[in-house]
Amino acid sequence: MNKKHISEQIIKYCLKMEKDGLTSGTGGNISVKNENRIYITPSGIDYSELIPEYISELDEDGNFLGIGKRPSSEREFHSKIYKTRPDVKSIVHTHSTYACVLGCLKKELPPVHYLVASAGKKVPVAGYAGFGTKELADEICSVISDSNAVFMANHGLVSVGKTLYQAYSTALYIEFVSKVYVISLSCGKPFELDENEIADAVERIDSYLGSKKNLWDK
Repeated sequence: MNKKHISEQIIKYCLKMEKDGLTSGTGGNISVKNENRIYITPSGIDYSELIPEYISELDEDGNFLGIGKRPSSEREFHSKIYKTRPDVKSIVHTHSTYACVLGCLKKELPPVHYLVASAGKKVPVAGYAGFGTKELADEICSVISDSNAVFMANHGLVSVGKTLYQAYSTALYIEFVSKVYVISLSCGKPFELDENEIADAVERIDSYLGSKKNLWDK
């Protein structure tokens, strides 16, 4: 894939992120790693105003190469996640409401619905650190392990995947389950899937999302 195609897909998913209510204003960011380059949304530009030429190009260490606009302030955790998880090729960071609620409560998302499996057996919570800092990158990477999503305490959600489609789908699914979980807690104690049930769901969801690995244009 060339940079223009990757940039067009990043913009497409940025607009979806806003339309689907996963962020507002210029909040959140998206990146894609292709070979030894990271392509990431620029800082402080409304998604509706993005054009492919604005997408920032970084090296593997997260250094801005001077191509595109000034990169997102969160490039630190993007580059560190790619180093920590070589299987990851795309990252989506949202400020979706119910993910933020659980992050503010510093509460993990247990397997109360099979769609938690898009992230793994649960969604862990990274400790709080200031946005754009090395400390935040360290906190996220200290808990991400093999999970495809992490709540950021008092901040938002990070989801990852082998493709942009997978990373985005996970962000969307986890926001839905977060909402279900928060509402369920107001009614009582939600039942959780057992170890075998969530393991089966993880395998099946991974197979489904993995089958879309070449469909960047979804």
